[in-house]
Amino acid sequence: MRTYGKRPSWPFPQHGKLTAHPEHQWCKWIDGATRYFGPWRHPDAGDEFAKAALKRYLAYLQARADDRPVQVDPSELTLHVAVNHYLTARNRDLTKGNLSAGQFVKYRTVAQLLVNTFGRDKLVKDMAPADFEFLRSKLVGGPVTVGNQIQWIRSIFKWVGEYYGATPRYGGQFNKPGRREMRRSRKLRPLFEPAEIHKLLKKAPPVLRCFILLGINCGFGQMDCAKLTVAAADLKKGIISFERPKTGVKRVCPLWPETVKALKQYRRPTTKLPELFFVTKYGKPWVKETLQLDEADNLGTATYKDSIGQALNRACKEVGIPIHGFYSLRHTFNTIAEGAADPNARKVIMGHTFDGMDEFYLHLHQRPEFMARLFAVTKHVREWLLGSK
Repeated sequence: MRTYGKRPSWPFPQHGKLTAHPEHQWCKWIDGATRYFGPWRHPDAGDEFAKAALKRYLAYLQARADDRPVQVDPSELTLHVAVNHYLTARNRDLTKGNLSAGQFVKYRTVAQLLVNTFGRDKLVKDMAPADFEFLRSKLVGGPVTVGNQIQWIRSIFKWVGEYYGATPRYGGQFNKPGRREMRRSRKLRPLFEPAEIHKLLKKAPPVLRCFILLGINCGFGQMDCAKLTVAAADLKKGIISFERPKTGVKRVCPLWPETVKALKQYRRPTTKLPELFFVTKYGKPWVKETLQLDEADNLGTATYKDSIGQALNRACKEVGIPIHGFYSLRHTFNTIAEGAADPNARKVIMGHTFDGMDEFYLHLHQRPEFMARLFAVTKHVREWLLGSK
């Protein structure tokens, strides 16, 4: 509870000055943000809590000088310290390009929910099944959304357990929704019909024609198209080979003659992003995702601009067909490709994950006979769309 009454003075001025925050925390402004080092509880409580805060403060200064994370005894690890350290690690992934801004914000959101629900000073070791049962009641959304939030929260504590050795007890009330509940809530995404795709290809400008063909030829989503590199597209061999941005899984996609022709006819605008195959007329990525932080650098929001999806929606309106969404092209490819009866080849094209070492061996040993299987899958989808020609 916020209070603005009597507050104690910092009893250890020889080690720097900390301030008694109105919300009962010893704090100090460091590197443009307020850093907290533990509770002061009550002005007449003596120096017990101040000594603990001093210990954390000195450890923080030493770790900052050594450019390393603060080491904390597992029995003293608070929720605030745990989630902050976890987000610092995820921020490094964001900086390296191994994590999207949107996913980083989702981690920050559930981390903020943890702190808001249990308080900054809640010890990780003291978190019991009753706490997670209460936390489960705070999660809102459908089964998929709730399941994702549970997974993200569990990933935080898994990382904390591996790093600090402090692991909470979940009990049986903090599991993801079951498959039966997920199936009941899942809505089928509408698929494109051949006639609808023909109408779009006939009226689409050159760059959108490329996107549509990559969607139905290779099962590309918007981010796949936006992050396709020039080096990944071998138009002489008619193959695209690159890692799927969403999962990092390597995929190999044989191209139809129509797709190769469209990609060759595409004229790329001048840009400062020479590695990208597609850029807008302004020289920017077609799908842009940015992270914005607040003044205290505590919580971010992601801005997601999908120009590919917007362009397809406009084209659907112009030709008079229902708006299914760009990702429906990927769903359509996957559904029709199942008729080729080669699930492993279909997974390699789609960029799906495999169990065990299958993914590693399939990509390591791309023998001619396996490449022929990939071409057979895309040929099957092409015949569905264009007939036997």
